[in-house]
Amino acid sequence: MKLLTKEAVGLAFSKAAGTYDRACDFQKETARDLIQRVLNDGGRANKILDIGMGTGRMTQELASVFERPVFGCDIAWGMVSFSKTNYAGIIPAQADMERLPYKAGIFDIVFSNIAHQWCRDIKSAFLEVKRVLKTGGRFWFSILAKDSLVELYKSIETVTGEDYSKDLFPNAERVRLELINSGLELDWFETKTLKRYYKNSFELVKRLKDIGAGRVSGANIFGMGQRGLFVRMLEVYNRRFSESGKISASYNIVSGCARKI
Repeated sequence: MKLLTKEAVGLAFSKAAGTYDRACDFQKETARDLIQRVLNDGGRANKILDIGMGTGRMTQELASVFERPVFGCDIAWGMVSFSKTNYAGIIPAQADMERLPYKAGIFDIVFSNIAHQWCRDIKSAFLEVKRVLKTGGRFWFSILAKDSLVELYKSIETVTGEDYSKDLFPNAERVRLELINSGLELDWFETKTLKRYYKNSFELVKRLKDIGAGRVSGANIFGMGQRGLFVRMLEVYNRRFSESGKISASYNIVSGCARKI
């Protein structure tokens, strides 16, 4: 699948600002798990940055936990604007994670939940994380990895003959190597697969659209004049990946903590 431009990615997520919070089920789970890990680590922080903050809902939870405002950035202006209106405790900015608008060495913690899989150059993004961290500062992250939404892409491939998932999500080993190559030292690194269940495949595609990932993930590649293919894809999905009356969707998550030494 041809990757979208940064402008198109920002527009897709901007349009979903009003529906994101009610649709982002597993994203909330991974964010809260990551926040709990930060707390269990006993880390103290004066300055915190949340990269790819989305609407700012989880950024606000991070701010509440640390009892201080948290800097947050997102490439989607619609998300940044939504955060300003709806959530307190955030110092928001529209920003490209590959070119952060912050001075070097100012953050104790950089936090990012399910965001870096959408960037075009993950190496540059990790170098930016290192640049803005203080020496000894930590980067807590979770990233969607290869074979996420594998059921969707197998269904698309069945009706189109094309593998639209190729190169869409980074594999876990690439994430690990790019972190190390950026000069960060890994404290811990793990992978896990979350399965979510939906009434049918249309509900899943609608959920992806509502969080802004429909076009970005390739879930709505079927344009005008291709409704027949879209319906066939939904039927294939419902038939092949049904479990106990619902359909399944897999999310492969890479999580970890890396330190600037």
